[in-house]
Amino acid sequence: MLIPPTRDDWTKVKEIWEDPETMEAVGGGHPLSKEQYDAWYMKLFKANADKNQYFLVIQEDDRQCIGEVSFHGYDSMSKRAHLNIKIKKEYRKKGLGKKALDGLLQYYFNEWGGEVMEDHIWTKNKEGYESLTKYGFQEVQRDSHEILVEMTKEEWRKRQKT
Repeated sequence: MLIPPTRDDWTKVKEIWEDPETMEAVGGGHPLSKEQYDAWYMKLFKANADKNQYFLVIQEDDRQCIGEVSFHGYDSMSKRAHLNIKIKKEYRKKGLGKKALDGLLQYYFNEWGGEVMEDHIWTKNKEGYESLTKYGFQEVQRDSHEILVEMTKEEWRKRQKT
């Protein structure tokens, strides 16, 4: 289940961002104070609400927060945005990331009106790359530091029919 965080969900986001194992593929944990969370929250949901959407990934059976999924930097001209998905290390390899990505892309392509979702993956993040390409994202560009992958609305819709 995907739910937008409230101002009171600081500790849930903090648990994700500060966990070194969960954040390993993006350079390690990032400290998050309450003040930093409040500033991030206001920027994301108030100042730039027309460019970003962020959701906590909640398990339906026990209501545990197991990660986050979002898109940011939406460009209304190209109808492109950047993907973010982080599932806590202990919940990976259980299909939960796929389910969260399904929900986000359904929202992005069908309700938001996006046309392309992209992700810039650190070349050392082999697990992330494999997960997204298995899902159907296509590699578009690569250099020594990152790999650009993307999925179009058309490709996503084809995959939903199979």
